[in-house]
Amino acid sequence: MSNVISQNKNLNYSINLESDTEDIFKASRALASYDRIRILQLLTYSPMSIYEISKTLNIPISTVSNHISILEEAKILFVSTQQGVKKHVKMCNRQITSILFNFAGMIAEESPLSFSTEMPVGQFVEADISAPCGMFVNADESETEKPHVDKPSEFFSTHRFAAELIWFDHGFVSYNFPNKLYEEDVVKLELSFEVCSEIAYYRNDWPSDITVKINDKEAITFLSPGDFGGRQGKFTPDSHGLSNTQYGQLKKITITKNGVFLNGSTVSETPIDEFHLNERPFIKLSIGVKKDAVHRGGINLFGKNFGDYNQSILLTLTKAEK
Repeated sequence: MSNVISQNKNLNYSINLESDTEDIFKASRALASYDRIRILQLLTYSPMSIYEISKTLNIPISTVSNHISILEEAKILFVSTQQGVKKHVKMCNRQITSILFNFAGMIAEESPLSFSTEMPVGQFVEADISAPCGMFVNADESETEKPHVDKPSEFFSTHRFAAELIWFDHGFVSYNFPNKLYEEDVVKLELSFEVCSEIAYYRNDWPSDITVKINDKEAITFLSPGDFGGRQGKFTPDSHGLSNTQYGQLKKITITKNGVFLNGSTVSETPIDEFHLNERPFIKLSIGVKKDAVHRGGINLFGKNFGDYNQSILLTLTKAEK
């Protein structure tokens, strides 16, 4: 059987001689259409309704619905229902950002070129943030899930390690990722996380400038268009009411010798060597909002069990081939 890992950064197929290739067929069929590729491009940054897709691409609604069904069957996107002004509206969301076809027997026996770490959002080592702020802590056997609101001191408590959502008005949290390749020639850094703006309750049109630093050097500042709610996040617990933030957008940042890229688009020409990745056995990642940001709209940072994507903060390093 093929192993399918969905609702995550990758949709992985592991195939051997006895594999069931039905999932491969579904994914290949889903991508074998120019219009379906255009639909996926539209959904890169935010969900859209079937009507909005039809209007934007000038494709009949019936045709769009058929394309969506094929993409949904392949688990490349998922469809949720929201209450509209007069009726329920079907919203289409991208479920993955990449597909890996991994054929057994084709993997080299040498040491891997890449090293990945997934960091829980609550395991930051530094926090310099301002209220309004808070975190949503997952339940253990002795207590129910609960938020810790508007107390910056909570960001230094031990229960922060169980946080699945953190939010604050401005400032930064920093994480130290293990750097097992620090003595190697690192040619690519990839970073992905789910994020949105922050305001009381939620507001889908609330912009915020989110800044990411690598080893204290600014890598990128991008605009988050809103604090998203109105429908339940795919992994958001029921106890986090619909009147609150529910989901974010998945951002993928890539740094190579050619510069910095956000979701595949060039942001700057700053090369990877300016981030000094080979100088120490850890990489410091800082995420937040500058105090003097043009759009100081706060930040929500989502963990593995919250929002629309089943991942925390994922960092991957790739070294040069010898």
